[in-house]
Amino acid sequence: MHLRGRMFLLVALLFGILYGVITGIGIWAGAGNVYFYIILAFAFIGLQYLVGPSIVAWTMKAKWVSEKESPELRRMVAELAREAGLPKPKVGILVAQDTHRLRLRPHAARRASLCYPGTHETAG
Repeated sequence: MHLRGRMFLLVALLFGILYGVITGIGIWAGAGNVYFYIILAFAFIGLQYLVGPSIVAWTMKAKWVSEKESPELRRMVAELAREAGLPKPKVGILVAQDTHRLRLRPHAARRASLCYPGTHETAG
């Protein structure tokens, strides 16, 4: 199984355990019915969707860059987005040292791209 599949299973398992614990506590306390727990599940999914990218950017110490701070990186990202037919994303640089790039938000309207220092100079 590929890394992406294993990570998906890990996240599903962790959220399943969290949801199970909260549901167990709720049933033990006598709170709610089936509809309450269905709504609770969708609330968890929504919260993860809204907060997840911010947590990733915060934990990886992303520094969002402006056009003045990194014009070449911004130009490169804008060019690639234009070629792909996507809106230009926010661009950030990660403080941690590694050679990977990271993309937050899978849909185009709220996309953000992050890279580690030095990787954008050799990209392309």
